[in-house]
Amino acid sequence: MRTFALLLAILFTSGFAWAADEADITPADYQAKVRASVALLSGKERIGAEDYITIIRIANTQSFISADLEGEEKKFESLFQRDQIKRAIEVLELTQPTKGMGLYSEKYRIQFGGDGTLFQSPRNFYRIQRADRVAGGD
Repeated sequence: MRTFALLLAILFTSGFAWAADEADITPADYQAKVRASVALLSGKERIGAEDYITIIRIANTQSFISADLEGEEKKFESLFQRDQIKRAIEVLELTQPTKGMGLYSEKYRIQFGGDGTLFQSPRNFYRIQRADRVAGGD
């Protein structure tokens, strides 16, 4: 439990060693990405690599959020299951290079699941900015 709390602290603080990068996202932007991904996952059109990268990042982010998922996030979780995961594996060419690492795409440089190595690259998840840490936040 202590490790989980530490991981959450790292995920949600802006004082970590990373510079502002593509992992930083406002809660509103994160929710917009979740809604767009739900629409894609609910549709019949084929999903491309860039969209699956967003979907993987949302799934990785959700794996570290301690709150119960609600609304669109819960819908996202229910849609991104076996068939969609298999399709993401194919599209992103995900493989399991080492035990415990989860799946990794050398081509797209993204990891899905696994242990704490997710934090080695901000490309693997979204770091949702807290209101009190966002520029101009109270």
